[in-house]
Amino acid sequence: PYAATGIFLGPEFPSLLGGLVGLAIVTTAARYKFLTPKTTWDFADAKEWPAEWLGTIEMKLDEMAARPMSAFRAWLPYVLVGVILVISRVFPQVTAALKSVSIAFANILGETGINAGIEPLYLPGGILVMV
Repeated sequence: PYAATGIFLGPEFPSLLGGLVGLAIVTTAARYKFLTPKTTWDFADAKEWPAEWLGTIEMKLDEMAARPMSAFRAWLPYVLVGVILVISRVFPQVTAALKSVSIAFANILGETGINAGIEPLYLPGGILVMV
């Protein structure tokens, strides 16, 4: 998947899709208890802890109001980054529109003739900020 995405989609995608493929492999392996310990270890009950382990702040987790987040909502930013990256690389009109915003730097370090520029909306980081 890493090489195929690099060849067919561009240099931005192997790191994104490589992570997703790795995540799928690891979560599947963990679900089937592959390479996980047979017995688990945990701390003793907090009542048995030495005094130096304890602080002065008491947290009451049952009073905290935590709204559970759906898997769709949690994955949506990553899916949007991937979709927009693919669209921006596959469709020439979208590529041209994103590249039309450019920041140029002329004569860097004085009169050296060294020029540079960036197209922030076309960069993967720019797309991440947009999402």
